[in-house]
Amino acid sequence: MLRVLITGITGFAGSHLAEHLVAAGHDVHGLAHEDPPFPNLAAIKDRVTIQAGDITRLENVRSALAASRPDAVVHLAGLAVPTLASADPIAAVRLNVLGTSALLTALEELPGTRLSIASSADVYGAPERIPVAEDAPLRPDNVYAATKVAAEALTREFGGRHRAPVVILRPANQNGPRQHAGLATPSVTFSTFATWLVLTRRRSR
Repeated sequence: MLRVLITGITGFAGSHLAEHLVAAGHDVHGLAHEDPPFPNLAAIKDRVTIQAGDITRLENVRSALAASRPDAVVHLAGLAVPTLASADPIAAVRLNVLGTSALLTALEELPGTRLSIASSADVYGAPERIPVAEDAPLRPDNVYAATKVAAEALTREFGGRHRAPVVILRPANQNGPRQHAGLATPSVTFSTFATWLVLTRRRSR
């Protein structure tokens, strides 16, 4: 059994991932900025532990990590709607870049904790070729994509400096129950990711 901390657990992606991890028998914790109740977590409300806090506040992130002592962290918190990011670039940078930086800083005190962060396929901009290769050039063409490129850079630097196990995900458009009205991966994605967490854990033993 893994102990997993999900930032942004009350959102679309976070709540689906939490459901799959709970179903697989893992100990799921979350960092949430909003107050309860958490409608997206209604089906598992008694099977997850929520820590209240702001992802951009280092002391809040440290508290969540201290309370959960996770084997793995999945960083999903942030501003995920490109149109909202363009309308408020300062908020987008604060949540997506500063929030990632706060998490990385806090994780320096927990060496060995595996980290996965959600970037976006938007970092590729308008690709020259379809399908898009993972190593295609990054050409962010909106504020949201630019913040994701910055968050990726911070994460890679952290992983290299600390030789830490980090994974950067670049999902394309997601759809399904509970998604934000401004967004356009089926649930199998979260099931696959939950399986990846378990298999990675087993291989590391």
